[in-house]
Amino acid sequence: MLKRFWLKSPVAALICLTLLLIALSGCTNKITTKTEYLYPPQAYLTPCERTAFNGKTYGDAINYLLIVMNERDVCAKQVDAIREWQSVNRKQG
Repeated sequence: MLKRFWLKSPVAALICLTLLLIALSGCTNKITTKTEYLYPPQAYLTPCERTAFNGKTYGDAINYLLIVMNERDVCAKQVDAIREWQSVNRKQG
């Protein structure tokens, strides 16, 4: 009886085979993805200095301003180094 069904209805047979293939395609091996994190060199991650102001005169304020500007430049160089490191590693990866 089943043999007659397959012979009389090739469209139904084709649909059943297609569904069987779709069902079996779920039996493939699972692909695992491993995430590897890249961190910038430790030298680029040192905390920036923040000198507290303890002056009392306008001259002290000018000296403090020079110190703060130097600290800002050092920090900006660290940020630039991190950005450069990221662009180099992005191109390699």
